[in-house]
Amino acid sequence: MSDKTAQEKQRAKGLRWAVLAQLFGMLGMNSFNNGIMLLYMTVLGVNPIRILVYLAIPNVLSTIFRLPSAYLADRYGKKRFGLVGLFLVVLGYSAVPFAGSFPLQTAEALLISGFTVLAVGKMLFACGWVAMLFPLVPEDRRGRVFASMRLLFQVANIIVAGICAYALSKNAPVYRFQIITGVLAVGFLVRLILYYGVPELERQHTRTGSFSQTLGKVVRINGYAGFCAYIFLLTLFTAGYMSLFALVEKNTLALSSGWVVLLANIGMVGGICGLFLGGRAIDRWGTKYVFMTCHFGFGLGILGFLMRGVTPFPLLVMLGGVHFFLGAVTAASGIAIISEMLALIPKENKALSTSLGTSMSLAGGALSGLISAAILKTNVLRESWTFLGKEMSQYDAILLAYAVMIVLMVVTLGLVPSVLRKAAWMPQAQ
Repeated sequence: MSDKTAQEKQRAKGLRWAVLAQLFGMLGMNSFNNGIMLLYMTVLGVNPIRILVYLAIPNVLSTIFRLPSAYLADRYGKKRFGLVGLFLVVLGYSAVPFAGSFPLQTAEALLISGFTVLAVGKMLFACGWVAMLFPLVPEDRRGRVFASMRLLFQVANIIVAGICAYALSKNAPVYRFQIITGVLAVGFLVRLILYYGVPELERQHTRTGSFSQTLGKVVRINGYAGFCAYIFLLTLFTAGYMSLFALVEKNTLALSSGWVVLLANIGMVGGICGLFLGGRAIDRWGTKYVFMTCHFGFGLGILGFLMRGVTPFPLLVMLGGVHFFLGAVTAASGIAIISEMLALIPKENKALSTSLGTSMSLAGGALSGLISAAILKTNVLRESWTFLGKEMSQYDAILLAYAVMIVLMVVTLGLVPSVLRKAAWMPQAQ
């Protein structure tokens, strides 16, 4: 057997282990996005303002420490950092199901501690994940492989969320949430075991340069700093819409927990369509038109949610349509962002390069949740107001502000290199 054939087999095996490992981990992490964690804390009696703050903890900590961790991972081993991180993720998430067995104050302390440990672990793992995966995927198949991976994860998330929606009735007891989060914690443990078998084929290219010098090189990559700024601004006004949707559906519209999760599940079904259409559009026309379409799509989708009471469609049909549409837009936008990022990063310091863009996304997401919580805390918004003749909530007021800012942000599309010029789909050698 030739060395080339052996390397290809090792690469294929490593990719299979990596995909399986990430599959089990994504099921648990998605509980922060599909409403399960939000509903769990609601049933426990946690204040909605504190819920938004708690859900932002992983993104806040990742934003602060991700870049230094990525710098160290480039030099001392991405897999080593990943294994430590995944162990902490298992430890942190394991506190979640136990929280429901204690009084509210103790339960919140457990949740905060668990989310904090999980956030540190997620950061250590994620800072080198893309760089770790990069050499496992043949260059001429990267677009299709990444799209297929996301599709697989989306389908698995839909199945799990569908089961959860069925299990969570209108007055679902706490123990059902404990069972669900307990099973998801086991999934994190399986990911740790599977990740151990993923080979680290590509070592660091250089050991020279301090953190500030290396980060300076990354920032000076042509067009990359502006692109990261656009990612931050986009996520600042889009990352929080799912949590606010869930709060409106649960607290204002009085939908059951099952319906809230089911609507989030419909959004994931839309995400499958977004992955398919977005991937094909990028292959045919590049990322430019996908970025432009998705940018306006976010604003249109949020406005559609606000107009739920003035359309001729039944409420649940309207809500389902909005979730489906925004799920497709979010998925297509994600494909465009990773495609643009891979086209811009250099060969050296991949973990740090990709982590810079991801950190800007996490920062936008964290700040989005914290700003929403701060606005609700200050009581500057009326609990009830009128929009198009229909009574709305304070959560709707924040969503309206999001939609307006997204439309006004159209000028920031000029920060995306491919909007001004054609960007390559595959990473360029730099």
